Amino acid sequence: MLDQEIEVVLKKYPKLTVRELATQFGMKVRTFYRHWKDEGTTPKELLEKKRVEMAKQQLLTNFNKKIADIARDLGFCDHYYFSKWFRQRVGVPPQKYRMMTLKERVALETKKKRPR
Repeated sequence: MLDQEIEVVLKKYPKLTVRELATQFGMKVRTFYRHWKDEGTTPKELLEKKRVEMAKQQLLTNFNKKIADIARDLGFCDHYYFSKWFRQRVGVPPQKYRMMTLKERVALETKKKRPR
């Protein structure tokens, strides 16, 4: 439930920090982190995960939109930083991800999840 609420807030405020997120839920940062202690993830990790999901969705649903425009919509100051950020988290640059077939994207996700 909280996961979906965070996604709604993140769509409205793409540059959201953990401190601001805690404030949105009426909690202090420390209390907010304690709430997540048993979840197996931290609020920061969840924000990153949600941002990556949103970036992937934007890249695949807005095919005619420029990467720079998507980066700006997601709260990044420029598309170079967005490309670097996306590549570090997904394993390929945004343009390549956009051009990959569904089969290639599934293979990439599966490869990333395997323990090394």
